[in-house]
Amino acid sequence: MSKFSGRFPAFASRDFSIFWVGQFISLIGTWMQNTTLPYLAYRLSGRPLDLGLVGFSATLPTLLLALPGGVLVVRLDKRRIVIVMQTIEMIQAFALAFLALAGVIQIWHIVILSFVLGSASAIEITARQAMLIELVGKPALPNAIALQTTIFNAARVLGPSLTAVVLVLVKNQGEGWAFFINGVSFLFVIVGLFFVRTP
Repeated sequence: MSKFSGRFPAFASRDFSIFWVGQFISLIGTWMQNTTLPYLAYRLSGRPLDLGLVGFSATLPTLLLALPGGVLVVRLDKRRIVIVMQTIEMIQAFALAFLALAGVIQIWHIVILSFVLGSASAIEITARQAMLIELVGKPALPNAIALQTTIFNAARVLGPSLTAVVLVLVKNQGEGWAFFINGVSFLFVIVGLFFVRTP
């Protein structure tokens, strides 16, 4: 056990371990949605322009909110910010799921909800990265960053793979169930954060 802690000092922190597991599950759901959304947008309209519009609406908030979001994160409780932003992202995923499963989803729904997701993510990512040092301390921070990068890359493989399974098994409403799974995945990190203690 001491050898494991020596290799992965960030896991010596109970709070980081809880957050890490919840974040891993949530990231898998996020990549399921990221894979499904362009597929659904193109299936609805068949226009490549709409794919660019969806991508633009998701990334524009980062340009607009990254700097003020950084100022906000410094002044407020980072854990609470992450909880609030993750909750907004969860509601966004459930809204997509409801619209898709009801068969009423349109391109403008996807564009607006992508903008909502991008806005929440722009602030949440900043708060999450800043929160790491509070969870593990300065000596273990490089290891915590490396472990975060590991689950991000692993989720990029697992998420699309699971999406393919869902789309094949549920032929007519697979997109809606992929969004629903993403919404549920947020619960793991949100609930976990209520058990995490930060200074």
